[in-house]
Amino acid sequence: AQKSTDKLNRSFVNLQRTALKTFVAVAGIRALRNSVRAFADEDKAVKNLTQSLKNLGLGYNVGAIENYISATQAATGVSDDQLRPAMVELVQVTLDAQKATELLNIAMDLSAGTGSGLNASVKALTRAYNGNYTSLGKLQRVYTTAELEAMGFENAIVALNETFGGTAYSIVTGK
Repeated sequence: AQKSTDKLNRSFVNLQRTALKTFVAVAGIRALRNSVRAFADEDKAVKNLTQSLKNLGLGYNVGAIENYISATQAATGVSDDQLRPAMVELVQVTLDAQKATELLNIAMDLSAGTGSGLNASVKALTRAYNGNYTSLGKLQRVYTTAELEAMGFENAIVALNETFGGTAYSIVTGK
């Protein structure tokens, strides 16, 4: 009986080791698959941004914009998965990389200051850029839609920047 019990215990120990090795292997394969998928998504987003900039005649700005996105991600904690599509949308509306960068900074501050998502802030700003201030008026509670419209886009951006400017950075740093 003792021999049988010892043999059974060794079998369970071997089974446990085998199960652990299998679990580790499966977890490793999943992690590898997820990292490959994340790399492919990242590569697709970079290509999309690059192609959008080239289509608009702004291909010479790709390096500077990628550096800006990396620095912004490090400074604010906003992922590049959110920053690249936002930048594409802003560049397509403004046709100006510098203006799009300024608006992206404001969008991040609005997002942090109002608790809305970055995508909602970008959409509100792009609509306001095209003359529709309704989304921007609803996004924040400092200015009404009519007040923003009366200010005009540039003055509305200045006013919003005075109110929300630096919010995205201050949330990360706690200052």
